[in-house]
Amino acid sequence: MKEEYQQFVSNQVEKIEPNSQQVMMMGGALVGFNVLLMVFVSLYWINPAIHQYISGSPL
Repeated sequence: MKEEYQQFVSNQVEKIEPNSQQVMMMGGALVGFNVLLMVFVSLYWINPAIHQYISGSPL
């Protein structure tokens, strides 16, 4: 059973052939999401108005 599973997984992995456009889009989306999250967290911690708007309590 384990050998069949390993063979199945190895066959499926060999079929995955990402092209450079897909890799660039996924990498760009990941970096963009990371930057957006960092900006949101820093504004939430630094700006009292944004903190109060989101949480409902003053900083």
